[in-house]
Amino acid sequence: IAQMDASRPGAARLSGTPLFDCNHEFERAQKYFLAKQQFPIAQKLGRKQLDFLTASSSCPSCAHLCLPDCYKSLAQSSRKLGDSKNADKYTELMLAIKGPAPRMK
Repeated sequence: IAQMDASRPGAARLSGTPLFDCNHEFERAQKYFLAKQQFPIAQKLGRKQLDFLTASSSCPSCAHLCLPDCYKSLAQSSRKLGDSKNADKYTELMLAIKGPAPRMK
Protein backbone atom coordinates (compact mmCIF):
# COMPACT_ATOMS: atom_id res chain seq x y z
CA ILE A 1 0.00 0.00 0.00
CA ALA A 2 2.79 2.44 0.86
CA GLN A 3 4.14 2.05 -2.69
CA MET A 4 0.93 3.33 -4.33
CA ASP A 5 1.25 6.49 -6.38
CA ALA A 6 -2.22 7.64 -7.41
CA SER A 7 -0.87 10.89 -8.87
CA ARG A 8 1.26 9.31 -11.61
CA PRO A 9 0.25 10.12 -15.19
CA GLY A 10 -2.23 7.67 -16.61
CA ALA A 11 -3.50 6.53 -13.22
CA ALA A 12 -7.04 5.20 -13.42
CA ARG A 13 -9.73 7.39 -11.90
CA LEU A 14 -10.42 6.33 -8.33
CA SER A 15 -14.04 6.75 -7.34
CA GLY A 16 -16.68 4.84 -5.47
CA THR A 17 -15.94 1.28 -4.42
CA PRO A 18 -12.25 1.11 -5.53
CA LEU A 19 -11.41 4.21 -3.52
CA PHE A 20 -13.30 3.02 -0.45
CA ASP A 21 -11.69 -0.44 -0.66
CA CYS A 22 -8.18 1.04 -0.91
CA ASN A 23 -8.91 3.52 1.86
CA HIS A 24 -10.14 0.64 4.05
CA GLU A 25 -6.82 -1.16 3.51
CA PHE A 26 -4.89 1.95 4.56
CA GLU A 27 -7.00 2.21 7.72
CA ARG A 28 -6.60 -1.49 8.50
CA ALA A 29 -2.81 -1.28 8.16
CA GLN A 30 -2.66 1.89 10.26
CA LYS A 31 -4.70 0.32 13.07
CA TYR A 32 -2.35 -2.65 13.07
CA PHE A 33 0.76 -0.47 13.42
CA LEU A 34 -0.88 1.74 16.04
CA ALA A 35 -1.79 -1.37 18.05
CA LYS A 36 1.83 -2.57 17.77
CA GLN A 37 2.98 0.90 18.91
CA GLN A 38 4.93 1.41 15.70
CA PHE A 39 3.91 5.03 15.42
CA PRO A 40 6.45 6.17 12.77
CA ILE A 41 5.18 3.52 10.34
CA ALA A 42 1.56 4.42 11.12
CA GLN A 43 2.41 8.07 10.47
CA LYS A 44 4.05 7.22 7.14
CA LEU A 45 1.02 5.18 6.09
CA GLY A 46 -1.27 8.03 7.11
CA ARG A 47 0.63 10.45 4.91
CA LYS A 48 0.46 8.00 2.00
CA GLN A 49 -3.28 7.66 2.63
CA LEU A 50 -3.64 11.44 2.55
CA ASP A 51 -1.68 11.58 -0.73
CA PHE A 52 -3.96 8.87 -2.10
CA LEU A 53 -7.17 10.64 -1.08
CA THR A 54 -6.08 14.05 -2.36
CA ALA A 55 -4.59 12.84 -5.66
CA SER A 56 -6.04 14.40 -8.78
CA SER A 57 -7.27 10.98 -9.92
CA SER A 58 -9.38 10.48 -6.77
CA CYS A 59 -13.00 11.50 -6.83
CA PRO A 60 -13.31 14.57 -4.55
CA SER A 61 -16.80 13.54 -3.48
CA CYS A 62 -15.69 10.07 -2.36
CA ALA A 63 -12.47 11.35 -0.78
CA HIS A 64 -14.49 13.90 1.22
CA LEU A 65 -16.12 10.98 3.04
CA CYS A 66 -12.79 9.32 3.89
CA LEU A 67 -10.68 12.36 4.83
CA PRO A 68 -11.99 12.85 8.41
CA ASP A 69 -10.86 9.36 9.43
CA CYS A 70 -7.52 9.91 7.71
CA TYR A 71 -6.93 13.18 9.59
CA LYS A 72 -8.01 11.55 12.84
CA SER A 73 -5.46 8.73 12.40
CA LEU A 74 -2.72 11.22 11.49
CA ALA A 75 -3.52 13.33 14.55
CA GLN A 76 -3.48 10.24 16.77
CA SER A 77 -0.12 8.99 15.49
CA SER A 78 1.34 12.53 15.70
CA ARG A 79 0.32 12.76 19.35
CA LYS A 80 1.88 9.38 20.08
CA LEU A 81 5.12 10.64 18.49
CA GLY A 82 5.01 13.80 20.63
CA ASP A 83 4.43 16.06 17.61
CA SER A 84 1.71 18.32 18.99
CA LYS A 85 2.10 20.88 16.18
CA ASN A 86 1.12 18.38 13.47
CA ALA A 87 -1.47 16.75 15.73
CA ASP A 88 -3.19 20.13 16.13
CA LYS A 89 -2.93 20.79 12.38
CA TYR A 90 -4.56 17.46 11.48
CA THR A 91 -7.26 17.96 14.11
CA GLU A 92 -8.07 21.40 12.68
CA LEU A 93 -8.23 19.96 9.16
CA MET A 94 -10.53 17.19 10.38
CA LEU A 95 -12.87 19.70 12.03
CA ALA A 96 -12.84 21.93 8.94
CA ILE A 97 -14.45 19.22 6.80
CA LYS A 98 -18.08 20.12 7.14
CA GLY A 99 -20.94 20.48 4.77
CA PRO A 100 -21.82 18.61 1.63
CA ALA A 101 -19.29 16.68 -0.38
CA PRO A 102 -18.02 18.21 -3.62
CA ARG A 103 -19.84 17.15 -6.77
CA MET A 104 -18.70 13.99 -8.46
CA LYS A 105 -17.04 14.47 -11.82
